[in-house]
Amino acid sequence: MISAQISFQVSNWVGRLRKGGDLKKEFARFQAMKQDLAKPAPRGKNCLLVRLDDIGDFLLFVPTLRAWFEQIQPGKKMYFLGNLAWKDLFDYYFTNHSVECIWMNKSEWFSSSEYRKKFLSQLANLSIQNIYFPSFTRVLLLEEIIRCQFQNAHAFGWQARPSVYSRKLNEGFHFLLDSVSGDHELENNRHFFLATHPGKKDKAGLIEFPIAKNQPQTQQYFVVCPGGNQGSKRWKAEYWAQLAKQVLKANPGLQCRITGSKTDAAEGEKIRNLLKGFDAENYCGKTSLQELVQLSANAFCCLSNDTAQAHFCALQNVPTFVVVNGNRYGRFFPYPEKYRRVQANYPKLVKLTTKTHYDWEGKMPINSLKAEKLESTLSKWLKQE
Repeated sequence: MISAQISFQVSNWVGRLRKGGDLKKEFARFQAMKQDLAKPAPRGKNCLLVRLDDIGDFLLFVPTLRAWFEQIQPGKKMYFLGNLAWKDLFDYYFTNHSVECIWMNKSEWFSSSEYRKKFLSQLANLSIQNIYFPSFTRVLLLEEIIRCQFQNAHAFGWQARPSVYSRKLNEGFHFLLDSVSGDHELENNRHFFLATHPGKKDKAGLIEFPIAKNQPQTQQYFVVCPGGNQGSKRWKAEYWAQLAKQVLKANPGLQCRITGSKTDAAEGEKIRNLLKGFDAENYCGKTSLQELVQLSANAFCCLSNDTAQAHFCALQNVPTFVVVNGNRYGRFFPYPEKYRRVQANYPKLVKLTTKTHYDWEGKMPINSLKAEKLESTLSKWLKQE
C-alpha cells in the first residue's frame, strides 16, 4: 500500500512537470494548425454534428445518436462528422438514415498538414447554421480547430472544465451547457441532447442500447480483454490468467476467448499460454468490430480492462467484471445502477483520490490491485450471475 502511494505521488509530480511543457507546445501547435483553415463559408441553414472520440465513447453515444437522427427538420440537412476508426460500427447500428457522413482519419489529421488542409476545405463547402459538439470534453487541436472553421455558425457544446485553455475552448460558442458533476457518459449524452432540443420528451428510448440477437452457439464461452489504449490501464497477464482460471474451474465446459486488437496479440498469447490445460483461444486482431458486437452479445461473462470491450458487453447486459485504475472516475465506470451486472474494481487509493473529483484524470498504479484481492469478489459475483 505504501509503495503504491509513493508510486502515485511520484507519477503525479512528474506528470505535472511534463504537463507544463506540453501545454506550451500544444498551444504553439494550435496556432500553427490554424494556418490550415480554409476561408469560412457564410452561415447556411443545415447542421453539423461532431463526434470524434474513441470506440467506447461512440458506443455510449449510440442510443442518443438515434434520437439526433430522428430530429432532422424538414428542409434542412444534417451532416455527421465521425471518427473513421469506428465507421464499421456506425454502419452496423445505423443501416437506414438520411444523414450525410464525413469520416476523419485522426492519425492523418494530427500528422499531416496536407490532410488537414484538404479536410478543412471539404468542410468549408458545407452550408452550416448550427454545429454541435456533444462530447463532454473537447480537444484544442481537434474540435476547437473545427469550430474555428465554422466561425459564422452557431456552436453548441459543454462548458470546458477549468484549465489553462478553458477560456479558449469556450470562445465563440452560442450555447454552453454547464458540466454535470457525477453523471455517467450515457446520461451526459442524454442531457446534451435534451438541452439542445427544448420541448422534446425525456423518453426512455434515449438511453436504451440496441442489443444484438443471440445466435445458437456450439461452444459456450466467456471473454477476457487485456487491452487498453494506455499502459496505465493494463493489468498484468498473470492476473488475468488467475481470474480466468477461477471462472473456468467454476464453470466446466466454458471456453476462454481472449479479445483485443492486433497490438494486444502478444499479450493475448501470453494469457493463453498461462491457461494451459484449459480451453482458451486468442482472438486478438482476428475479429472485426462488427464481429466483436456479436461475440460480446453471446458471451457468458466478460473480464476486461477499461476499454471498448467492457462497453460492448456491459451495454448488451452481459455480466461484466472490470479492473480499472480510476482514470475518468464516474464518467465511464462505475455504470449506472440499472446496469447491475457490471462490477467495477479499483485500487484502494482511488477512493482517497477521487472522493470529490468526478472525471478525475490520473494514472493510478493499476497493478497495485492484486488478483488474489479480487478472487472472493469474483466468486460472489459469479454466484449472483
